[in-house]
Amino acid sequence: MERNFDELKKGKFFKKFDLIIYFVLLVVILCLLFVFVIKKESPSLKGIKIERDNQIIYSYYFSGKEKIESGVIKTEAKDGFYLKIVGSSEEENILFVNVKDRKVTMKKANCSLNADCTYMKITKGGEKIVCVPHGIIVHGLGSENLGDITVG
Repeated sequence: MERNFDELKKGKFFKKFDLIIYFVLLVVILCLLFVFVIKKESPSLKGIKIERDNQIIYSYYFSGKEKIESGVIKTEAKDGFYLKIVGSSEEENILFVNVKDRKVTMKKANCSLNADCTYMKITKGGEKIVCVPHGIIVHGLGSENLGDITVG
């Protein structure tokens, strides 16, 4: 037994095969880190689309084009504008579109006690604000989905 231990002490700590295994494991871990942890940059916000019950009621591009349907009232403000979305039976949502910073926030909603949608904001393409009780979805449009809507 002692003889084996002495031979082990005299031998190299890492053999060539051990180093190859460790190197391969390091490469696999780095690849997994790159694929799953490092996020792709989200597209910048190019416009918004508002739907109520799967019908587009408002669309706006930061280039200046917009289309307003019934039930949406626009009010100009400093750095942007407010959109008041009025539905049946006193449903009301108020959005602020900050044109300067390209942000959209839900300022007010009378949908429930918590009005959870008022805590949501859109700063990049692909993000959404959802008011489930009123059936309203605000889509943030990036460059990949600008062709989804027609703006008049």
